[in-house]
Amino acid sequence: MKRALLLVSALWVMLAVPLSAAASLGGDRNSVEADRVFLKATLEQTAKSNYSVERIQVPNGVVVREYVSPAGNVFAVAWQGPTRPDLREILGAYFPVFLKAVPPKMNFRLLRGPVRIQANGLVVEMAGHTRWLIGRAYLIPMLPAGVSAREIQ
Repeated sequence: MKRALLLVSALWVMLAVPLSAAASLGGDRNSVEADRVFLKATLEQTAKSNYSVERIQVPNGVVVREYVSPAGNVFAVAWQGPTRPDLREILGAYFPVFLKAVPPKMNFRLLRGPVRIQANGLVVEMAGHTRWLIGRAYLIPMLPAGVSAREIQ
């Protein structure tokens, strides 16, 4: 009984305090600055040869990295920290694809991993334990030429 109450309480906290984060997968980079301001986060940009990485550090310790193509599209996101960012926002229009691919007996909010979901060109990988969660999501068809999924960390 105590365990069930603890799980319900933890779920309410996760739902009550969602962690919005950055531009959605498949979207463009225009919302990054607005999200940084909203989250009171810091933003670092790193240019690579055929993409850029926009790293958002939220005060609670969550770090979200967005991988942006030269055309300005977010082709991948990765995260790490004591909690998971809001997957609805992170995955954007691909969230329903993710939900449909999650096995029926799994609750995506409680997924700790390791979990790998692949559907319709979307790949979502998550792992972690209490107080440290990592994950990444990327769109295979949107990977820029010469970019490997191994680079998304």
